[in-house]
Amino acid sequence: MNTPSRINVETIEVIGSSSSSKLIDVRNTNRIQTFVALLTDRESVEDKVEALREKNPTIEYYYGHRCKSVHDITNRITSALGSHADKLFSSELLAEMWINAQVEQLSGSELAKLTEMAIEDCAGADYHYSFVKEH
Repeated sequence: MNTPSRINVETIEVIGSSSSSKLIDVRNTNRIQTFVALLTDRESVEDKVEALREKNPTIEYYYGHRCKSVHDITNRITSALGSHADKLFSSELLAEMWINAQVEQLSGSELAKLTEMAIEDCAGADYHYSFVKEH
């Protein structure tokens, strides 16, 4: 498989948390977490979840504890990035090196897009685990 020279955030799937997040080094995880914290301080996550409900009325979203957690949002982003790299490389070391180089090059708009995707995933999980899944 040809490895892309630059990551395209539109091709990233944000689906929950996974152990692939460990591929993102501490420095890059902290960068992402700082960005998420600043963005969620400036723009209401609750309003973003409400906008998701209006945009996708057939999908259930809920503003729950995952949406309120900068750590949970960050973990979904790092999991998605790590999973993406895992799929591209047979070597975990190569995947780790490549994805960390990519994270360092992400623009603010790319990080914002990943944050939006992670918030959507959190809101879907918050709904599912609050109202659907039997406890």
